[in-house]
Amino acid sequence: MWLTDKKTILAVAFFVLIGEFAYVASVNSGQEPLWWYDIVLHFLGGALIAMIFLNLTREFKDWWSYAGVLQMLISATAVVLSAGVLWEFYEFVTAYFFHSMALTLSDTLSDLFFDSLGGFLLSAAHIFLTRKN
Repeated sequence: MWLTDKKTILAVAFFVLIGEFAYVASVNSGQEPLWWYDIVLHFLGGALIAMIFLNLTREFKDWWSYAGVLQMLISATAVVLSAGVLWEFYEFVTAYFFHSMALTLSDTLSDLFFDSLGGFLLSAAHIFLTRKN
């Protein structure tokens, strides 16, 4: 059953960890005192989305067995980057309507970079450790 699968339990634990990081960041006045929290959150968020994507694609055995490593890495990173762009839109809308934060281009690009890096590294590790040649 998928609820007792080790990968599902790991994904849920990872999600809880990210939630705890986000909570601590929000308690600390919008991440000001802990500037590196934003980097950690985006890196872990990208890794979590890549983990979910790769576990979902395992159900499609045809694609998993015939896709090349490069195709899987690009696909997982593209899904993570898409989720990151959606999150940045959410941040922009929140900042625009509620004046909750000041957004800069460097912050947005940094967020997208660390989303992608987390997704790419987890995807590479997952693919190379689980793929049978």
